[in-house]
Amino acid sequence: DGGSAIVERGICWSRKPLPTTLDEKILLGTGLGEFSCTLSNLSPGTTYFVRAFATNGIGTAYGNEIVFTTLPLPIPNYSGELVLVAGGSFELGCSALQMPCEANELPVHNVTLSDFYMGKYEVTNQEFANFLNAYGQATVKAGEITGENMLVENLTGGIIKTENGWEPAAGKANYPAIGITWFGANEFCAFYGGRLPTEAEWEFAAKGGIHATDGYIYSGSNQVEIVAIYAGNSTNASNNLENGMGTFTIGSLAANQLGVFDLSGNVNEWVSDWYADYTAKLKSYLSDTPIGTQKIYRGGSWKDAATGLKVTARYPALPNFNGNNLGFRFVKAVMVITK
Repeated sequence: DGGSAIVERGICWSRKPLPTTLDEKILLGTGLGEFSCTLSNLSPGTTYFVRAFATNGIGTAYGNEIVFTTLPLPIPNYSGELVLVAGGSFELGCSALQMPCEANELPVHNVTLSDFYMGKYEVTNQEFANFLNAYGQATVKAGEITGENMLVENLTGGIIKTENGWEPAAGKANYPAIGITWFGANEFCAFYGGRLPTEAEWEFAAKGGIHATDGYIYSGSNQVEIVAIYAGNSTNASNNLENGMGTFTIGSLAANQLGVFDLSGNVNEWVSDWYADYTAKLKSYLSDTPIGTQKIYRGGSWKDAATGLKVTARYPALPNFNGNNLGFRFVKAVMVITK
């Protein structure tokens, strides 16, 4: 040290290796002796690099580097009810029981799935507004899709932006969230420790899971009006989204064999997959490898004819697409503990 007195000492830290006094630092006096401090206001789930330093008239010397990672924020719990969908094998695609079949619903082929949890109901306006208020903004914060819009605000019957944050349109808290982009649906699910269903999971649940051999055209019945809000029964003076028709509160009609509501009708639902014909996807339905530029939504909605509500119907759309008949449903993996 050249015998020069220590005029400054302390701790410096950074998110990059080998921090210096040009990075964040805390000064802890002068001279010789031990010193310590507590770092505060660090970001959760972040790796930091820390070194002690001492400066005299000759220069600055640094101690050994210490590396640590702060604890992540706890994942909030999803407030909606979940239904356990027991896994199994089923025929994905349009069979003779669901005819007439569209080309993109063929060929029929066998898929095997593990257990998963699925939202009993579609995500509501209230649930999505709560998410936005906790998240703090209506665009994606991080990753490759940073800045993408998550919804259309101020849609009739949807989610309203106010001076105090976001809230459901008056009287529409328990209606399905509408105007949601794929980005918004995906971010919501990730925020609560879940994900969107794969296309195969969605169809498996819509067909009744292990009861898929029932062969219903719609989710839970061959009679659309029993299980689905669609163009034939969506006249709704209290929620006129378009031409006197609109969504209804979640679970207004009968559930399917699993106890899941509205997999046919009310609003279309985003799934995780990229869109392609089944042959082009090479039957890799659990993979989210991009094939094209479009995602998929399923289920049909309040403004669609009954043919659009078949459990096998599938529709492509760009991930920033939105509308007053487009929402989603939450899915969560079943934790498997091995000994």
